Amino acid sequence: MTDVLKSLRDAGYQPEIIEDSSFEAFKGHYICVVDEASRITGTAKNTGNPYDFISVKMKVAEVVDGDNAVNRRIDRNYNWDEAGLKKLLNDLHTAAIECTATSDEEIVAFLPMLKDKVVKVSAWASKEWTTKEGKVIPGGKQASRIVNKFKSKSDKSTEAVPF
Repeated sequence: MTDVLKSLRDAGYQPEIIEDSSFEAFKGHYICVVDEASRITGTAKNTGNPYDFISVKMKVAEVVDGDNAVNRRIDRNYNWDEAGLKKLLNDLHTAAIECTATSDEEIVAFLPMLKDKVVKVSAWASKEWTTKEGKVIPGGKQASRIVNKFKSKSDKSTEAVPF
């Protein structure tokens, strides 16, 4: 068997420094496909505090306008509380995805059925954000909203985006 590392060294290979790819937040209107949706629970390693939320992971399939972000991911998280579940149900309704779940158990069973659903998303980078501890972090955090229609910048009207 060939010693691959020895072959590389003998050939004079020198490791290269890997530069930051500047994977920054993007801005625009996008057609996204849901990759995964699930409830996530656990205990934070740093603080020991429990966490409980729903995570919806989407991939940009098409750029309607804005930065080229095809195949980039947009995650939407919803706290597992009354406010978070209302936010999730509003987003589902906005995306015209019917959810008839009437209990916690039913909504958890419903989440995997979101896979491959198509949604319209507006995305932007926030200027700054504040941690739970109140520390202000300067810009770059990806922000997004599920929308029913995209607003046209030219005439301020709304136009439905065909699928």
